[in-house]
Amino acid sequence: MVVGLSHASGLPSRNVRYSPVTKVVQGNQPLLESYSLLITAPSTLTPGVALSIPLNITVLSKPAGVTDAAALSYISVSPSALSITGPNQGISVTVTVDVPTGGSAGDYAYLIKTSGWSPALTVVDDGATVNVRVNPAGSTDTTPPAVTLQSPGNNSTYTYYPAAGTPLSVPISLVATVGTGGQPISAMRAFLGSAEIPVTAVGLGTLSATASGTLAISAAGSYRIDVQATNNYGTSYASADITVIVSAPPPTIIVASPAANAVFTYPVGGSGVTVPVSFTATSAYGNITSAAATLNGGPVTLSLSGVNSALTATGSASLSISTPGSYTLVFTATNAFGPATPVTVPFSVQAYSPPVTPTVSISAPANGAVITRVAGAPATAVNYAFGATTASGTIQTVSVTLNGVAITPATLSGLNTANVTGGGVLSFSAAGTHVLTVTVTNGSASASATTTFTVNQTLPQVCQNLTWLPPISLNKTIEGGSTMPIKFRLDCGGNFVRDPSTLIAIYEIYANGTMSNPVIYPYGTGSANPPDYAIHGNHYHLNFKTAKGVHRYRIEVYHPFTADGSALQLLGSKELLTKNGQGKDRDDDHDSCDDEDDDHDGHDGHHDDHKDKDKDKDKGKG
Repeated sequence: MVVGLSHASGLPSRNVRYSPVTKVVQGNQPLLESYSLLITAPSTLTPGVALSIPLNITVLSKPAGVTDAAALSYISVSPSALSITGPNQGISVTVTVDVPTGGSAGDYAYLIKTSGWSPALTVVDDGATVNVRVNPAGSTDTTPPAVTLQSPGNNSTYTYYPAAGTPLSVPISLVATVGTGGQPISAMRAFLGSAEIPVTAVGLGTLSATASGTLAISAAGSYRIDVQATNNYGTSYASADITVIVSAPPPTIIVASPAANAVFTYPVGGSGVTVPVSFTATSAYGNITSAAATLNGGPVTLSLSGVNSALTATGSASLSISTPGSYTLVFTATNAFGPATPVTVPFSVQAYSPPVTPTVSISAPANGAVITRVAGAPATAVNYAFGATTASGTIQTVSVTLNGVAITPATLSGLNTANVTGGGVLSFSAAGTHVLTVTVTNGSASASATTTFTVNQTLPQVCQNLTWLPPISLNKTIEGGSTMPIKFRLDCGGNFVRDPSTLIAIYEIYANGTMSNPVIYPYGTGSANPPDYAIHGNHYHLNFKTAKGVHRYRIEVYHPFTADGSALQLLGSKELLTKNGQGKDRDDDHDSCDDEDDDHDGHDGHHDDHKDKDKDKDKGKG
């Protein structure tokens, strides 16, 4: 078992304390037995005042016909008086019971107590009792077992080391015997107060038995251990008082702030610095009893928590220092087992001249500027210019970034002087928003300036007016699965425009309004069938094969401004509907005729293409 606080309350007491309070001695004649009786003086006595206090023995009971003088002749104490020099002093007295052969057998009871105390001391003494059972010589033993507590010894002192992390183990060992003809031992038990200590007994059912166990203790204090042995004639008792002292380490200290060798600075002419102070003292056993700090030997006023109430104490302060120099903080703490190793934290306070920050500005392009370019035109040049100055030192570095990427200025003058200018040309071939940043340093500080501008891109004007031609211009709904000839003209000022860079895009529009990805049809030199279209004479022609069933298509014609098609201008759009049906109606027959005409046109178109190519060659030669 594990016990907690000491039996002693720690409060002043006027009582004289005895251990054991009751003792049983028994046996046949001749009976001779001695035991140690510990008598502890009251805690209210004045330290250093010597007292001589006699011990008296009084007969409480005796067999019939036995005089008090005869009964008192069987018991004695040594010493017969106590020499007391202070409070809580413990004095061991040997009590001896000696009944010779032929003495009166029977039960005796005695009271041992002090006498002669000054009434002014108001001492309370209830004494200790000794119960003696004397059997005739050679008689059958009709008494309880005689029990002896072998371990721990009375008035033993043990040391508990809490740092080991395990409770103190106190061995418990007791022996019980019964005289010749007595009853066997039936039980052996041990107690700490009212709590039973588990023991293992060997020899129960015989006239001699032993028992042993272990008492686990994890707190300092005074403890009394009681043991007993039982047979059919009753129970006998024995006890021992022990003292547990603690051996524990002193506290440890951890400083959170300031850090060792920290440097605190403030500008020249300023009011100084504030140094935060914070530390923790931790005790492995027993509360922290004090915690303190000094600054260059002088005490620091701390805000403390946990002192005298917890295993951990914290301290904090805020130091205001206005004089540059070297400083040393020393932190200390104690618990009941000694002082912590002091922790020394040096730091310094310095005054400095504040740095002068340079200034930088961007004169071009203006912040928020919008620059417009035409798609497909050569790259647009945007000039940028900046300047920087410093009232102290020189401009030592200059860095320029565009959208976070470093660029090198085309011109840069005045580096390592107080004034710097620079600039360059930026080139843009597409639309976008851009951020230009210039950063300069003068050796002690840096400064930056930023301008944000936008490049917008517009499409060039083209003279290509689109006219849809039959049959697509008739807005007919055709049977799904048939082919629709898509024809249109591009004119400028009434003149046909032949532009092989033109693109045709066809989407399907679904019932929910969304559209498929477009199919792009470029110009081709073959027949007017997918995946390309043809230019027949004075019109553009694409035979578009529709899917069976009901469908809705969107046809768009674009003019590209760049070779990669990244810039497009919509020239015109048209929708085409299909329906469910079987066979061909008149419109379909008409479409077929158109298709035949288209084939003829296609033939002419190829012929025209060849003529155009020849003309191009002639122009090239010219």
